[in-house]
Amino acid sequence: MKFFGIPYQRRQLQFLIGDVVALFVAVALGQVFRFGLGAEDRDVITILRYYTGSSLFFFSSNLIVLYLADAYNADIDFRRKGDILRLWTAVALALPLQFLAYAAFPHGWWGRAIAVFTSLAFALLLTAWRPLLCSLSPRTGFRQRTIIFGSGRAAQLLAKVIDAQQQVDGPYELVGLVNPPANGRRRHDDAPDEDWTDSTSNGPPALGGVAELGKLVE
Repeated sequence: MKFFGIPYQRRQLQFLIGDVVALFVAVALGQVFRFGLGAEDRDVITILRYYTGSSLFFFSSNLIVLYLADAYNADIDFRRKGDILRLWTAVALALPLQFLAYAAFPHGWWGRAIAVFTSLAFALLLTAWRPLLCSLSPRTGFRQRTIIFGSGRAAQLLAKVIDAQQQVDGPYELVGLVNPPANGRRRHDDAPDEDWTDSTSNGPPALGGVAELGKLVE
């Protein structure tokens, strides 16, 4: 899909729409954290109208830093702790940028405490909704069907790595192994593995030899 000539994937659009919704909710939660549920004139529309500058920079700074942190990479699975840390780091980096902007343009700023509470709320919402999306809609349809040329230890180790990635929505779908020519030169670490002699039962299937490679690729 393309937007004004710029290619994008559906998952990237899902991330962006979800983040924008989370930003709106975070604005409301930031006010609740600071003033409580009984505060008057604290609905989202009123807040956005009264604190227009603060709201716009809160939205833009977080989205830009998330983009720079590669948080809109469609291949990332946000069920992993490392990628959740990526989101928190991006939100943490956006906060000092907001302080610098508010120091330069203090009119209409919603205050330091609200800025911190709102950023915290946004980080918590990201931690909740991004892994939920990856669980409900894993990107199995985007996996690249893959064959490994080789059947020795190195090929088998690579197959195990790909198989482990598939368990957490990895980018590859391993179809099987292709045996190299019998008279071909092997590296020592790609010699046949005695512990995995039957690849059809203990690992990905052996699909044939070099002669069948063209047909397998098709």
